[in-house]
Amino acid sequence: MKQQRMFSIVFATLLLLFAISPAKAVSGPQVVPPSAVAYGKSYPGWSAAWLQWALSIPAATNPILDTTGVNAGNGQSGNVWFLAGTSGAGEVHHVDRKVTIPEDTALFFPIVNYFWLNLPELGDPVWSVTQEAWVREDFLKPHVDTAKGLDIEIDGQSVRNLQRYRFQSNPAIKVNIPMGDIFGITLPKPDGYGLTPGLYGPVVADGYWVLLKPPSIGRHTIHFKGGFAADGFSLEVTYHITVKPKSNVRLLPHS
Repeated sequence: MKQQRMFSIVFATLLLLFAISPAKAVSGPQVVPPSAVAYGKSYPGWSAAWLQWALSIPAATNPILDTTGVNAGNGQSGNVWFLAGTSGAGEVHHVDRKVTIPEDTALFFPIVNYFWLNLPELGDPVWSVTQEAWVREDFLKPHVDTAKGLDIEIDGQSVRNLQRYRFQSNPAIKVNIPMGDIFGITLPKPDGYGLTPGLYGPVVADGYWVLLKPPSIGRHTIHFKGGFAADGFSLEVTYHITVKPKSNVRLLPHS
């Protein structure tokens, strides 16, 4: 194959805490079943939408690189919000975020994922049935097969049977890459080389994903961790989520 760039971003799960008895494991009803079509999309469809959201925000304000939750509201709209873990870059493996969301808002996020952004402009093969099959089966799947230490707690309760929530995004979609993107591919290089911001791809991801029904008004805590044996990456994330009536939410997220 030609040049292969591995855009490995491990996005740890963001869990919503519903203050219930910590003695039981969470299997529902707040976690949408993996076979369901909810809010207009299946899990693979929401995974593709998440990629469009996550990759379209510049690094300076991207929720993936945010360590406090200050940027969590960026790019959000509609009745489903996206949450993020962290990237595989740097030494920060544990982040603690505070976020405010409006009521009646579902949450979708990866526990961990791994993806490929196809860029013929930088030497990748032109996208085709053959290239897509290679990306899905030979590049993504073996890496995600090494996922380890996956754990999610919602208000102290574990979400069980996480293996049921592994999906590949579908369809393969193009994404708007902004100036100052999280990969640095649009930034001017010393030799002047860099891509112009615009529509690139397609992009495809494999990972473990969770869609949560809208949490109740009040405060919730989500704690998750995981990683990949293939590259030694691991992370741990805690979200402190405040759900308020829509009429009371002015500035998102909560600082």
